[in-house]
Amino acid sequence: MITTEERSLVRDNIILIKMLEMIDFNRKQIENSRNLLRPIFLKAADRLLDLVLADLKNIRMQLRKANIKWWEGEQKELVLSYHIVCRGFEDTFGMTRDVAKTQLSIKFGEYFAQVSEPFKSRSFADVGNVASNTVGLP
Repeated sequence: MITTEERSLVRDNIILIKMLEMIDFNRKQIENSRNLLRPIFLKAADRLLDLVLADLKNIRMQLRKANIKWWEGEQKELVLSYHIVCRGFEDTFGMTRDVAKTQLSIKFGEYFAQVSEPFKSRSFADVGNVASNTVGLP
């Protein structure tokens, strides 16, 4: 029997892969834009990619250690389906699109909090000092 924790690993793996696809797609759009804040957005996207890839690597190591294999199953209109093999047991794992969207929102929120943390620790005066030093104002 596949445990709840093992199912969570598979679910997180699937969600993180979808996140990578979304971040990569949006990063390419930002790269091709002429937005004034493009360099900042690109750095934020790169940081997001780094965080997601690190977590994905960790989850994949756990899946490998537990000898869990999974692959996409038949995709129906509202359900994403996956096959799981673990310790000789075969099972199907399904996730509705709404659940996947909710999981994506939760995960993105967690990662956005990590990426934005350095900005939260700065006061308005710090930002002013940094701006005046880089622009060369008196």
